[in-house]
Amino acid sequence: MSNERAQFIPKPTGQSSFKLRFLQALRVPKYKTIPAFFLAVGIYLVSYNGVVRLCKGPDHPLNKFGWDQMKARNELPPELLIKEKVLNEYYKSRIYEASDSPPPSIGY
Repeated sequence: MSNERAQFIPKPTGQSSFKLRFLQALRVPKYKTIPAFFLAVGIYLVSYNGVVRLCKGPDHPLNKFGWDQMKARNELPPELLIKEKVLNEYYKSRIYEASDSPPPSIGY
């Protein structure tokens, strides 16, 4: 018997090491709570922004922050400015012109 150690030569799996590392990275969030949480939040943000962009168009602000920025730069379309005015008037009427009478009965 010789004193040489037998060399281990792995058999090729048919998958690249990049693909194996990528699949391992996808498996990690399943076992850890914090990465899974951040992955879920990231998926939500990307899907929400994508749906808003598809449904409303690229010129529509995604949130209040974007709305305020577009309003400061005078980039909001006229129909969105009218919408803002109508909603603000409605909210002010609900607060300042609220009646003390009970709500109408709905027949229960």
